Amino acid sequence: MAAGCRPRITLHQACHSRLQELCGSGLARVVAFNLGYLPGAGDKTVITATQSTLAAVEAALEVVMPGGVISILAYVGHPGGHEEYEAVKRLVSELSPSYWVSSETKLLNRPTAPILMLLWRRDDDLPARIRK
Repeated sequence: MAAGCRPRITLHQACHSRLQELCGSGLARVVAFNLGYLPGAGDKTVITATQSTLAAVEAALEVVMPGGVISILAYVGHPGGHEEYEAVKRLVSELSPSYWVSSETKLLNRPTAPILMLLWRRDDDLPARIRK
């Protein structure tokens, strides 16, 4: 980063499904999701919902630029959390490996621990020798 430059961060209090409407397409280097409820003293009745989360992840696929990353941390230890995670996992599993590299990390001996999914949008400028 050039001296004197700061990253541009914009916060919006809105449903995550409106991501592309608020941010545009191909402009973000990172999109991060924290699915479930707010940890700690947060209100445990306020949670993300599967349908709006799926719409948000689909929007993020358009918002992130080539070479960018989408991070999805899914809390599964609350009612509906595991179903939301499974729906997102299905969506991510169907992405074309020509455009996306995805991974999942979870703790095997803690079944209710959050699960991390990382998606990297392949860079259109990668040399042909390292593309599939």
